[in-house]
Amino acid sequence: MVNGGRPPDPRCFESLILNDCGNPVGFWKAAVCESRAELPTFLYKFDDQVFAAIESIDSPLWPMAALIEIDVEKDYRNFGYGSAGLAYFVQQAIVRNCKSALTEIGFETCDISGNEESELRKNLHFYGKNGWTNLFELDDDDLPIDLHDPLHAYRQLCQSTPSSAETPHPPE
Repeated sequence: MVNGGRPPDPRCFESLILNDCGNPVGFWKAAVCESRAELPTFLYKFDDQVFAAIESIDSPLWPMAALIEIDVEKDYRNFGYGSAGLAYFVQQAIVRNCKSALTEIGFETCDISGNEESELRKNLHFYGKNGWTNLFELDDDDLPIDLHDPLHAYRQLCQSTPSSAETPHPPE
């Protein structure tokens, strides 16, 4: 038991991201949301603009997997561990019968370079190359028009069973 003796929330699921030696180098946390009303419980920067963008999608949405957080240690970034972790999240969301996924796109504002734009570009590229779609408008430099708005990305989930060659192996 966690949370002061309360059982964990059954809607939540998570995993470590392991390197080639089986050592943890990151993690992700997620939750299954059955309706629009549950999303703000897990994704904190929600507003009417995001709801409108979600509701304009012409595909089945619910249940939706909310990717609350994904993080890979800095020394292990750019080696594919984040993409592998994201692929495993997608697989686990599909196993839980989710039709879609949603996440907030974060960027570190306190990195040593102080370059928020560079960090944001990396994260936009990361989600884009992994099949996610932005739910916000980009300017001519491919940056969000208003950085004060919540930045979210959406992904439709395939409901077919992946072949064993495509299936990421769970951590042991």
